[in-house]
Amino acid sequence: NLGGFTADRPIMTPEEVERLIDSSPNKEVKAYFKSVEKGTQLLTYDVILSGVYREPGRKVVIFKTSHQVVAGMSGSPVYVKGKLVGALAYSFNRFSFSSYSYGGISPISLMMEEAESDREHSGAVKSFSYRGMDFEPIAVGHRLIPGLESLAGGKFVVTTRSVGEATLTAAKTKTMLKAGMPIVVDLIEWTDEKGETTTVSAMGTITYVGSNGNIFAFGHPFLNSRNVVYSFRTAEVMETVFSQENSYKLSGKTSGVLGAITLDAAYGIYGSTSLDELKKIRRFDLEFKREGGFLHRFEIRVADCI
Repeated sequence: NLGGFTADRPIMTPEEVERLIDSSPNKEVKAYFKSVEKGTQLLTYDVILSGVYREPGRKVVIFKTSHQVVAGMSGSPVYVKGKLVGALAYSFNRFSFSSYSYGGISPISLMMEEAESDREHSGAVKSFSYRGMDFEPIAVGHRLIPGLESLAGGKFVVTTRSVGEATLTAAKTKTMLKAGMPIVVDLIEWTDEKGETTTVSAMGTITYVGSNGNIFAFGHPFLNSRNVVYSFRTAEVMETVFSQENSYKLSGKTSGVLGAITLDAAYGIYGSTSLDELKKIRRFDLEFKREGGFLHRFEIRVADCI
């Protein structure tokens, strides 16, 4: 039991990780994380855990991997000996030619404690330095939107779909949700008079899905607004684009809305597959006219802070 939150599968605390590392002859522990590179198929990537970084109010497990860490991987679940350690959340040496990518893991035990805690919000974790390396949150999405550069790494998913356009079936995807699948968190959505819907979202990865429908993801803040209401869905990954400068997952078809995110804080985002909280999302109509004549009409839905 972690801060009142009961995990329904084995987890490993950062203290347990540290004991494993200390007892290892080479002071490293082999682990792996899961994520989707294309379509909906979960792939497994090897990582090596090498230490636990600490500062007041924060703990992060340090890792290295021979696989490139890309935007949209934030939240990918990391496992050791069959136990969930936490969420892939931070990266280093984005422009390095090293054979390894280094990064940080937000412990699932602390994500759960944060979800249950009533303590005052201590602020977003934007970056940290460890042994001369600067770690930054793994970016979400893949498109820069002017004015939103400081949020979630400054990258977002912007999608448009026409009326009647096929999406992944919400009922089906809700039953198959699992750790490692993409999660798309909606910031704003509008539908015009022609039925075309545009959504500005953040895409990361699901860290944990509880048997009661609880969802943990990202491993770092999105907007850092703590008590919120964001709708979320899952998606196919059309392709993962690799480059030295900017690597990211390119989102494909999304599902219908699957539930609500209700916490956006230091160790990530949290919510459930219940749709009840979505009633709190702000909705309004906006109409443009020219010389008294109709020009455009939009139905707008905006994520809310409570």
